[in-house]
Amino acid sequence: MTQYEDGKKVRVWLPVAQDTDYQIIKDVTYDVNGAEGKITEDALGNKMLYIEWDKDTAAADRTATCSFHVDREEILRPELKEEGEPGTDLDEYLEASSTIPVDVVVKETADEITKGKDTYLDKARAIYDWIIANMNRDESVKGCGQGDVCALQSPMISFHRQI
Repeated sequence: MTQYEDGKKVRVWLPVAQDTDYQIIKDVTYDVNGAEGKITEDALGNKMLYIEWDKDTAAADRTATCSFHVDREEILRPELKEEGEPGTDLDEYLEASSTIPVDVVVKETADEITKGKDTYLDKARAIYDWIIANMNRDESVKGCGQGDVCALQSPMISFHRQI
């Protein structure tokens, strides 16, 4: 979080690995270098590490580490394919919603981000990397924090259906 200038409070929410049918997470620890930090869990069981650095923390000191041990079972998914359409079991995760439009701007942006990528995995990774490099929370932007993509005044929109 060193890219944000000194003199501003900085807040971050990092996803925390969780147990699944194929993995067990143990010994979760974190070091937030003097900041406020806590692991929270929502109603669906999703865990996040919330970190808040106060305005007096120098940008260079905004570091955090989250560590854990995992026992994992290999998952072989021969039914996943790299060509054709994604399986219908993914449809509910790929549809538009009242706050996540799937329109021309989404398609054009996703196409630009995934240019030269051939597989679903390569496209998903390109979009993930682009989001990490380009998105940040700006509380001065109308609609920020509401989950309403249409209210945002930029092309920072969902690309999930276009890959």
